[in-house]
Amino acid sequence: MGTTYSISIVKNSQTAMNKVKFQHEIDSLLFVFNSIFSTYSSSSEISKINADTSWFPLSVSGEFYQLLEESQQMYYETGGKFDITIKPLISLWSFDSEFSSEKIPMENAVNEALTQVGMDQIMLDKHTVLKNNPNVQFDMNAIAKGRGVDKIAHFLKSAGFQHFIVEIGGEVYASGVNKNNSFWKIGIKHPEEFSKDITAIAAFSNSGMATSGTYQHFFNWEGKDYSHILDPRTGWPVEHDLISATVIAETCAKADAIATALIVMGFENALHWIEQTEGVECYLIRRDKESRVLTAVHSKNFPLH
Repeated sequence: MGTTYSISIVKNSQTAMNKVKFQHEIDSLLFVFNSIFSTYSSSSEISKINADTSWFPLSVSGEFYQLLEESQQMYYETGGKFDITIKPLISLWSFDSEFSSEKIPMENAVNEALTQVGMDQIMLDKHTVLKNNPNVQFDMNAIAKGRGVDKIAHFLKSAGFQHFIVEIGGEVYASGVNKNNSFWKIGIKHPEEFSKDITAIAAFSNSGMATSGTYQHFFNWEGKDYSHILDPRTGWPVEHDLISATVIAETCAKADAIATALIVMGFENALHWIEQTEGVECYLIRRDKESRVLTAVHSKNFPLH
């Protein structure tokens, strides 16, 4: 996944642990997971599916099919603002490689790529996926990291642990309580480049948390900021004042996907959507385009510490 992971476990005396063996098992789990969802490996399952332009149903692994189903559900729940078929646009903008301002695509190229985007262009049935448009390609990077967190959490629970926290590249799942017998506390990073400050702290348990933002990966060209987060409906980088969205949900995969969708929605629409959706909470940070002043707002039940 191109990042680091960390795990903290509150261990009771009855649960045995061989730390070396345990880490090897987790590394093996992540290796297999990466072999399915990595768009940077030509031998991964997702890369092979993307390269297949046949009109026939393609058999996929259970792991891949399950995430396809969840992604399709998120696509419809967010009105198309979360869309894993965005790969042709990401490739066009070169956000999956070294981007340079010279690669800003022409409008007709964006419109052409848009014809290949949309979860409504695929059909799922019995562990197969049918591309109604053979040029559809998947990029699950906005949900797969969260799913990786969830898989480790499931592994830890199956090994008998109930109190732990798992983090991969900033995406988190917290289970049970910490060593002080209280909810796990996670800081939300201040959205300024190179800042190590924390703008807020969330205290939660048995939930996943993920953050998406436009403040870390963007470029400026002729006085205009271009975010790496693309609106799958327009094909262009998002342009509004919402720069960071932190989401807490029942799974980290769900939080991961929703955080990305909120950035596409924009501040007002994102807060309204969360307030209308059960089981999810958010912490949003907006930046005024004129004054550059930051303002933070959260949903009414977001668990601030």
